[in-house]
Amino acid sequence: MLKQLKIFGFSAVLLLVFAGPAMAATQTLAILGANGNYGDVDPYTEYSTDGGATWHQAYLSGTNGTCYHPWGYVSGTNCWVNQSPDNTIGTGVSSSQTASTLYRVRFNVPAGAVNPTASIQMKADNHADVSLNGTSLGAFEGGPLAGNPAPTAVFASAVHPGVNEIRVNLTDWGGIVGFNYRIDLTMDSAQPLGLVPANSGQTIYWTSWTGASTASGATVNGTIVTPTTSVAVTYNNPQGIAFTQLNNTGTDYWQNYRGSANSPYTSAGVANIPTWSDIIGLRYGGSQSLTFSQPVANLVFSYVSLNGNGYAFDQDFEILSFGDSSDGNYCGYWGCGTSYKNIVDLGGGKFEYQLLGTGEPHGTIRFLGAFNTVSWRSMSDEYWNGFTVGIAGAAAEVVTDADGDGILDVNDNCPTMPNPDQADADNDGLGDVCDPTPNGTNQPPVANAGAAQTVQCTGGSSANATLNGAGSSDPDSDPLTYSWTWSGGSATGVSPSVSFPLGTTAVTLTVDDGQGHTTTAGTVVTVEDTTAPAVSAGGDVTVEASSLSGADYDVAAQSSASDTCCDVSTSISPAGPYGLGSTTVTVSAADCSGNTASDTMVVTVVDTTAPALTVPGDVSVEANAVNSTVSIGSATATDIFPVTITSDAPATYPLGITVVTWTATDANGNATSATQNVTVVDTTAPALTVPGDITAEANAVSSTVAIGNATATDIFPVTITSNAPATYPLGLTVVTWTATDANGNATSATQNVTVVDTTAPVLTLPADVTVEATGPLTAVAIGSATATDIFPVTVTSDAPATYPLGATVVTWTATDANGNASSGTQSVTVVDTTAPTVTAQLVPVKVKKHEGLFQVVFSASDLVDPNPALTATLNGVTVTNGQIVELEAGKKVKIETEHGTVEIKAPSFTLDVSATDFSGNTGTASASYAFPVEHEDDDHGIHRGNDKEDHHADSGQHKSEGKAKVEHKDSKSSSKDDDKKSKKRS
Repeated sequence: MLKQLKIFGFSAVLLLVFAGPAMAATQTLAILGANGNYGDVDPYTEYSTDGGATWHQAYLSGTNGTCYHPWGYVSGTNCWVNQSPDNTIGTGVSSSQTASTLYRVRFNVPAGAVNPTASIQMKADNHADVSLNGTSLGAFEGGPLAGNPAPTAVFASAVHPGVNEIRVNLTDWGGIVGFNYRIDLTMDSAQPLGLVPANSGQTIYWTSWTGASTASGATVNGTIVTPTTSVAVTYNNPQGIAFTQLNNTGTDYWQNYRGSANSPYTSAGVANIPTWSDIIGLRYGGSQSLTFSQPVANLVFSYVSLNGNGYAFDQDFEILSFGDSSDGNYCGYWGCGTSYKNIVDLGGGKFEYQLLGTGEPHGTIRFLGAFNTVSWRSMSDEYWNGFTVGIAGAAAEVVTDADGDGILDVNDNCPTMPNPDQADADNDGLGDVCDPTPNGTNQPPVANAGAAQTVQCTGGSSANATLNGAGSSDPDSDPLTYSWTWSGGSATGVSPSVSFPLGTTAVTLTVDDGQGHTTTAGTVVTVEDTTAPAVSAGGDVTVEASSLSGADYDVAAQSSASDTCCDVSTSISPAGPYGLGSTTVTVSAADCSGNTASDTMVVTVVDTTAPALTVPGDVSVEANAVNSTVSIGSATATDIFPVTITSDAPATYPLGITVVTWTATDANGNATSATQNVTVVDTTAPALTVPGDITAEANAVSSTVAIGNATATDIFPVTITSNAPATYPLGLTVVTWTATDANGNATSATQNVTVVDTTAPVLTLPADVTVEATGPLTAVAIGSATATDIFPVTVTSDAPATYPLGATVVTWTATDANGNASSGTQSVTVVDTTAPTVTAQLVPVKVKKHEGLFQVVFSASDLVDPNPALTATLNGVTVTNGQIVELEAGKKVKIETEHGTVEIKAPSFTLDVSATDFSGNTGTASASYAFPVEHEDDDHGIHRGNDKEDHHADSGQHKSEGKAKVEHKDSKSSSKDDDKKSKKRS
């Protein structure tokens, strides 16, 4: 039967052969190196029923680049990845470097495979170390990978179900290293590899759960009863469970909960739903297991409300049902959902098979292997989800090991007697311990090499012939091997296709029954050649004459001749050279067997080649006149035939480009033309002479300046312009003169025009001034200065606000806007001709009753001098201000001075005071006192000087009497004595 397997994203067809319950047939699958990216895991190599010898190389996608292998490593430097056309994987290094590259190739062996072994055939460059599943298979030195050579090494080793890995470590000492491979996987095809898929015709025997414990963990027991046996089931969950329903009690969870559609727990592969109430409810994430009292196959597992949880099993499974959303038959107790499988590679050849879903999944799965324990983990906590298990099919699905040798009966070649080595010397499928004739009784085979053959030679002086040993047979039906031999060669197989040389070859067939008997037979193979060569002269050609006598032409280069058997010799007539016109040429061919053939073609020689013309190079010259003379050179030409050269060059050239056409014409009228560009340019600017630089004194704010004129010369007319202004501001003005000829060539030069202002303003000063002092500092009106200039003028002076006594020089300065300045001075004189003002008084004073006392009082003031020098005398004797004197008529007056006491006797007294300021001006004042004349009887109206009513007369400058203050004791004293004297006189 054919079984379609899904292997990690690849589909493959597995051919399973059954030989009856007592026989164990084998099958061999060729696992070819598949084109693809070989990473650590994905993709895996595909299964194929192709048992041929086609080679597929391990292949690295991408382009050449630096060494980088995500699944391996490279040591050394200057290395690169090489991707050759035959898809060989390899690493290149320079000749001085060493590279070691690790490659991994993975392939899968089905779960439940019996006695699997793998033959690994390798081809590699240089040194290779090979290991399978971590066990070294040895090392070898490989050879080149060119073509399709035989394997350089063959390794055989046992493999295990699941992922197997070959590691190839290639080492290279320079150049390129690579490998390719083929794997042949061999396994027994008996049960349980060929598990019979469950179908609606197979009853499922569900577990009857009979006891449970939910204390610290959970152990639930049950029994599966089939028509022929009873299998005890133990469920263990250290995390505990949610609940258990036993013995057909409780809620029926195993039915469709939507419409009238079928239950999500049944399908074409699920005949009957679980017992209506038997279920184990789970709640916690963690590991759990089911253990059976004997190995079972076709174990089915139904589940309720997987929801966001999931189960991760250690056994592979297929999903038999979960409903179909199109008819609503996907809803269980808690709702609706779908299920799917996910496989996780755990490394080391181990996998985890996850049952996942969306929504509220319900359904049934079937495990693919035969076993007595299955474990899984709930991938997360959930409110609750539930399951139960059963066995699909008849009693054969309960697998036993009756002889206890560790080989299940379905896989055991002698199930009644222990034989763990499964020895079978005669390969009849019956173990040696059970086989009455383990070595067998045998008759020799019958060899038949087939009839003699004659074949037509097909190339290389040889032809392929298919030998036919199918007529050979063996009386014992032993499998035969076939060996063919002939001079210089050999082959194996029933009908090998072999290459034989030209002529007749005798071939011998030897058949071997594997039991020590061989038989031979003979035949002959004749290779003949009766086929003439295939010859082609090629098509007619027209060739150009290469000389006056014609042309050489290699007819052999375009002709061809071939033969299906052997080499061909050719001849050409005539051989050439060929003259002008048409010549018929014959090409003849003969093979090694004398077969001949010929073909013709026509060679026509013509002259259509124009002369090879070389013209002078393009010329560009500067104009030397309005129409310039130019030396343009001469053209040259070569041809087989005589050549005439002409041109349309003018005598003189105008400004611009003139295209001169040169023409070379041979004697046969073939002409070649080419052009030469003659360019006359005027790039010479006029010769410009500008006036010299000018510096002029300003004659106005913007001055007029005569700057002169520029001149220029040129072949062509010239226009002279400048940017000179009408007037020039103060400072530098750069005048640019430009001379431009008629062709736009221009020359510019500059002239500097500088206007300066070096003229100071004209200053007019006020007249000198002399004034009388009005105080220590006198304010004086000195007038103002005036100035004139082209530019604005500012007039300043250092005149003070007031003037001291004497002459003050005031400096006036006029400064124009350009800093030119004029200065002048004015003399301001303050004079003092006013004398001080002086006052003098003899002020009578009275001390007690003493009379005749006077106080000397005087002062002076001046406009300029705050302290004029004062002098005072009383009758010529110097007195001081405030001094007290006693005056009596006819008496001597004593006046105390700094020089001593002075006595004065006079009828009257005069106080003279003078004051002189520091300008020499002197002012004076005086006061006098005269004693009255004494009368005895009647003074006739004239008072005496010592009368109480009129004791003195003064200058009239006194304002009052008694205002002076007597300060000197002597005066006081003198005043007291005077009083006493007055009293005595009275």
